[in-house]
Amino acid sequence: MLLVGIRAIILYLFVFVAVRIMGKRELGQLQPYEFVIAILMADLAATPMEDPGIPILQGIVPIASLLFIYLLLSWIMLKNEKARSIICGAPAVIISRGRILEHEMRRARYNFSDLLEQTREKGFFSLADIEYAILETSGVLTVIPRQDKGPLTAGDMGIYNPQREPSYHLIMDGRIHRQSLIESGHTEQWLRDELAKLGYQAPRDVFYATLEPDGNLRVQSREQKGRWFGA
Repeated sequence: MLLVGIRAIILYLFVFVAVRIMGKRELGQLQPYEFVIAILMADLAATPMEDPGIPILQGIVPIASLLFIYLLLSWIMLKNEKARSIICGAPAVIISRGRILEHEMRRARYNFSDLLEQTREKGFFSLADIEYAILETSGVLTVIPRQDKGPLTAGDMGIYNPQREPSYHLIMDGRIHRQSLIESGHTEQWLRDELAKLGYQAPRDVFYATLEPDGNLRVQSREQKGRWFGA
């Protein structure tokens, strides 16, 4: 019995370290490949834990292999936006400007029951109150309410009252996100010109750039982490 307990502690500590290396995510925010790896890790750890006749390395080695696969996929997705879209998929806009997009729901195999359940969880009991709803790749629904249905803000008091629109993520990790650039109504040359005004020679010098609903281009450089520049 003592041996079983020691094996259980060793496997627990090993899986715990592996999960810590994988990073901080809630269960509902796991990507599909992360969810599969988590299930397999649990199963691989349980088998040698229950049967003392199975060498403990038969549990540790496969778990280490899964951890390597996870780190490899994470690195590939960090370096390649197309690979990320293939592995994780792309967010689906379910509601746009108050209109439910049927073709996006069919593409995501997302039904009305799911939509109503998740909007209620967000505190919306009528779809008419929603301006945008985006189904993220993790399965979480992001909801932006209509202008007159959201919480009271400084803009509602006349201080500043912008139209609720999503931000456009134009550059991520030095790479231009061309689909967002097209949706924003701007060209790559415009983006390069705006970056040049801020002192950036190329998009690779930018860690993150977003076009805000008020038309303000916000850029975070690689060298000065956390500092924002407004155009």
